[in-house]
Amino acid sequence: MQQNKLSAALQISPSFDVVEASHSFGNAFVNIDQLARIICRSPATIRTQVTREPNKLPPRVKFKDGTTSVVWSLKTVWSWLDQLENNEINVLSDAAPAYPKSKRGKPTNVEKNAAQSVGMSVIEYRKSLSTKTGV
Repeated sequence: MQQNKLSAALQISPSFDVVEASHSFGNAFVNIDQLARIICRSPATIRTQVTREPNKLPPRVKFKDGTTSVVWSLKTVWSWLDQLENNEINVLSDAAPAYPKSKRGKPTNVEKNAAQSVGMSVIEYRKSLSTKTGV
């Protein structure tokens, strides 16, 4: 079953094996291009997500000898996809991004005047607005 999934996902012949001839996929690894075809994303997106958003990808294999290869265990990829289908994991979480929100620019005259009229600084005024609107 998994051999057929792999062949369909990678668009290759069923006789092609990723690493080993065994059907257990115990030591089979996939690279960025193969993973991109399996999860229907571009290789460039995978490369970006490896560094910026690794939570949106299956857990990758890190070798103890310090090898810098970016590979995934095929067994882990399939189990990650199964969990994704069963809604056990959420890669599209609404959690805050890993990088801080950029600062706002120079205050407008309207903001300055409104802040002065209520006796606040512009920063305090903006914070009070964001708590009122929930932004």
